[in-house]
Parts: sequence; C-alpha cells; structure tokens
Amino acid sequence: MINEHNNGKDTVPKLGRATFRDLNDRLGRVIDGIERTMAKTLEYYLALPYTIVLRRDIKDENVVARVEELPDVQPTGITETGGASNLRDNMQAWIEDA
Repeated sequence: MINEHNNGKDTVPKLGRATFRDLNDRLGRVIDGIERTMAKTLEYYLALPYTIVLRRDIKDENVVARVEELPDVQPTGITETGGASNLRDNMQAWIEDA
C-alpha cells in the first residue's frame, strides 16, 4: 500500500503467527458452515413435492420417469421401481449442478 505517510514505499501489512492461525481457524469454520448449509439445501430441495410422470416406452418397453419441474431429468429403468430409483439419483445430480 502506498500513501504519503510511508514516503511512497510499497508496504504490505504483516500478520503475526497467532493472527494467521486465528484467521485460518475462522476460514475453516466458515467453510464447514457452508458445506453443512449446502447439504441441508440439497435435502430440502429433494424433499419438495414434485410432479413425477411414469410412462412405458412403446419401442423397448422400458419405463421412463420424468419430473415436470426439473428439465432434462428423464431416466429410463427396466421396471417402475428401477425408473423411480434412477429418478432420485438424476434429481440429486440435477440439483447439485444447478
């Protein structure tokens, strides 16, 4: 930082060891808090009520599941249970990417 009080010299404020450790600990707690919040957010969104449509594909007889509120979530399963299981995995991936 250059100002009139340091005769135009570039100075960088120095942190002592204790201060650095304190900042590092604080940063660690902030990151932990963010990770916990994101985990809650994922579960929150997965628990919301969604409109799920199951239909049997005429060509190969597989079950296709679709979530109307989440575009591009459309897994295919061999049975209704398989389609529902794949659906939950795809919903989670879609929400995490959003």
